[in-house]
Amino acid sequence: MKTSSAAIKLVIFMVITTVLTLFLAGTIGTLSFGGQQRYRAVFGDVTGLLAGNDVRISGVKVGQVNGMTIVNGATSSAKVAEVSFTLNDGQRIPQSSRLQLRYRNLVGE
Repeated sequence: MKTSSAAIKLVIFMVITTVLTLFLAGTIGTLSFGGQQRYRAVFGDVTGLLAGNDVRISGVKVGQVNGMTIVNGATSSAKVAEVSFTLNDGQRIPQSSRLQLRYRNLVGE
């Protein structure tokens, strides 16, 4: 009797800690399991931006950069970069929004 109740308590403890660990990993890793919306934005300078970088709104990761292409700007000599990125479902960007590229830290990442 004592062994079986201890085993049951151990199994319950293991299940609860596993669920909480997965929840914590999802929160820290900002994992996304839903769909995504694709967007494109044009920037004059994308120095330091790489495919795979995070897209953040108010410091919270909401998407990821997919890639960049060089396109002609308003004048024939100007070159600009078109950045394609995805946002998690539920995150919308109004067309009138102004997007900015910012460094993540003092090192310049």
